[in-house]
Amino acid sequence: MTIRCGSGGRASPWPIRSVTSSAGGGCCSIQATMFPNGFPTQQLDREPQARQFEILDAFAAFTVRLHEKGVLDYDYNPGNIFYYREDGAWNFALIDVNRMAFRRNLSRRDCVEMLHHLDWETPYLDYVLIRYAELRRWDWKLLSGAVLLKQGINLPVRIRRFFKRLIGRK
Repeated sequence: MTIRCGSGGRASPWPIRSVTSSAGGGCCSIQATMFPNGFPTQQLDREPQARQFEILDAFAAFTVRLHEKGVLDYDYNPGNIFYYREDGAWNFALIDVNRMAFRRNLSRRDCVEMLHHLDWETPYLDYVLIRYAELRRWDWKLLSGAVLLKQGINLPVRIRRFFKRLIGRK
């Protein structure tokens, strides 16, 4: 069961401890006490391998939908994203959303900013970035490189410069 916050229909796991809402109807703070029907995505490795990739496909599509709706979560990490199955489909719920922004159009740089918080092991992160890029019709190599750069992965200087230019950093 989920509750919907504000007019944007953002879902939050139920039961929750508190919801603070702003004048525009968006949620400022949600703290989960428990979510009996879902699991944090950081526990994805407990699922059978075939199901892991099914969940990751749904997660990439979920992330694309968030970005298309202008949702920018600055704490988008596997501990704050719960997954659960409802009506035969994989769904996701965000907790700890006090570091979230809403914009009309997100730039690629904004999307990289959000995606770099996904600190999964390489196969999961790579898979999600490739699927995300395919859904957005972006070059997955450029997206992966930009995310790795934001994560502080030690890349050769020539490659770091290239990706910094790509995401608009000096």
